[in-house]
Amino acid sequence: MLPHLSGSMTLLVEWGLLILLIEVLFFPGGRAQPLKPSTAAHAAISVKNDEAGTSQQPIPRQSLGNRGELHWGSDGELGINREAVPGDLKACALHWETTALEIAMTAFVVNMKPTVDLNDEQFYQLCRQNPDLKFERSATGELIIMPPTGGESGRRNADIVIDLGIWNRKAGLGVVFDSSTGFKLPNGADRSPDAAWVELSRWQALTPEHREKFPPIAPDFVVELRSRTDSLETLQAKMREYLENGVRLGLLLNPQARQVEVYRLGEAVQVLENPPSVSCEPELPGFVLGLDGIL
Repeated sequence: MLPHLSGSMTLLVEWGLLILLIEVLFFPGGRAQPLKPSTAAHAAISVKNDEAGTSQQPIPRQSLGNRGELHWGSDGELGINREAVPGDLKACALHWETTALEIAMTAFVVNMKPTVDLNDEQFYQLCRQNPDLKFERSATGELIIMPPTGGESGRRNADIVIDLGIWNRKAGLGVVFDSSTGFKLPNGADRSPDAAWVELSRWQALTPEHREKFPPIAPDFVVELRSRTDSLETLQAKMREYLENGVRLGLLLNPQARQVEVYRLGEAVQVLENPPSVSCEPELPGFVLGLDGIL
């Protein structure tokens, strides 16, 4: 269930996600006509976050109409008939601005199967057609809608990428990527680490088409920076997934606890308490990531 939302408002958010996917899958060039209730598939979507668990609602097409809580407007958009909804939804609407901020900073996981099974090209087009949203995809096909980056996290991310880029420009050993880059991992997941580095010969071995889209390669080095709303357990599982797919070195930076977790292939996780810097040797020869202003 979405945090602090009634069941009715949760249903609206779920429907919005489904409508977005229907548009991408069936109208890739843009909607030729408004989406009508009769075109909506009978579906069940799970939306969850790491703290609040899971909410699953069956959505039969006959549950929609121009009456009751939900209605389709003349422009084909789903809306709320506030005069016909329960009091708890009206009260929720009064606090929508506050609630919307919390929602905006939460990662949502949408269980697509068996209703929709996106192939790689459809997932790529979904990301391209929604540049204001950031998507990841799990190995089991769950669609993960990532929150926008807040100011402090964005500042920290920029410092990490700048330091990594300066080192790499001098060393000339690989290619640096920021958090907007998606990588297709061997297990089928699509992940976007906050910073990544790929050794030059491995990058050059990819075809131009593979480089242009989501590179089908596990980076040699990744960094994940925990924000205030990120689940530590989820990030730790993500780091383990990176190693299982061939990443040689991973850093999980946790400013909330002032810790760095160092993940190396074939080694136990090393936890550093408030270090001033962390060495990335031997995987990245000569690179030391300074942590002043990051932790």
